[in-house]
Amino acid sequence: MTERDQKNNPSLEPEGGPEGGLSPEDLNFDDTEGEGPDIGGEINIRRIELFNIALVIIVTLVVKFLWNDAIAFAVIVGGILMAVSFRVIASVMTAVFGRGGGNIVHVATYWLKFALMMLLVGALVLVYNLDVGGLLIGFSQIVPAIVLETVWKLANKK
Repeated sequence: MTERDQKNNPSLEPEGGPEGGLSPEDLNFDDTEGEGPDIGGEINIRRIELFNIALVIIVTLVVKFLWNDAIAFAVIVGGILMAVSFRVIASVMTAVFGRGGGNIVHVATYWLKFALMMLLVGALVLVYNLDVGGLLIGFSQIVPAIVLETVWKLANKK
């Protein structure tokens, strides 16, 4: 047992007081000084959704011509499911962070979406024998859509 434990001192502060005489208020962790303005404001959720739709359509056409219709259909279904999921997540997060905090309805909405998504994906794969690879390709198109939005913001930086 350490000396601190023997004295029953639960404080994390050093026994001799704060070292260096700095209080938390004296410390400045703002690392943005001198870096200039942000890249141009808030991220445009609508543009991410449009990029996502465009990518799903393009990828579906490519898959249709390179492989087969079953995989292309799975890509469309995965893209639609991800678009709906992204919309729900964006609206819940906007409500939670945009208004200074969420309530139980927002948390329940998020978890309900998550549970329904898992049930739907499971049913599509197990009952309707939807191609898993195509479904994953459709789901994954949100990532390049977000990257495109980031590149768009950086290219239009003023």
